[in-house]
Amino acid sequence: QLNTLSGFKGYWFKSNEDIDFSFDLSSDALAGRPDLDEKKVLEGYEYNISTVRAFYFVRNIPSASKGDWIIAMHNNEVIGTRQWMGKMVDIPVMGNDGDTYSVNYIEEGDIPSFKLYDSETGEIKDLHGLIDGFGNNELFFISDLNTDDDVFPTSVTLSEAYPNPFNPVTNITFNLPSSMNVE
Repeated sequence: QLNTLSGFKGYWFKSNEDIDFSFDLSSDALAGRPDLDEKKVLEGYEYNISTVRAFYFVRNIPSASKGDWIIAMHNNEVIGTRQWMGKMVDIPVMGNDGDTYSVNYIEEGDIPSFKLYDSETGEIKDLHGLIDGFGNNELFFISDLNTDDDVFPTSVTLSEAYPNPFNPVTNITFNLPSSMNVE
């Protein structure tokens, strides 16, 4: 539950119903307003803002250091960046809105790839995790993104037990991704 708001903090919320919302910002708060024109960008990894977009909130990136960057990519095109400051971050992911600048941007249902840019060495590593497919105006939450390439299963299936679970011997068939490490 949110009881108070602060100006220029960048809140996000999602509603499935129409709402009426207003927030009065005092004129004193405007005097301390940050320079909204000054945006942090990763040089060489610029992208255009699209009218079709989503945000992927990432809670933890164990191999990232404060000041590193997370780069969202699709079709070898940068579709978003955000600097890691050691806590949850919202990474914008731009989608194809039909304009020429966004031809290679992500499409509905496609999964963006994320990369970690080491700000000290300039090295780029792939990030892996459980990432949902893109949807316009959606908010997604990812617990962890890691640089190790452990496979995260997309599906595990169990078939019915036979002959039945009350016999002395019962067979259960299951399917796992071929490279999944199971104990």
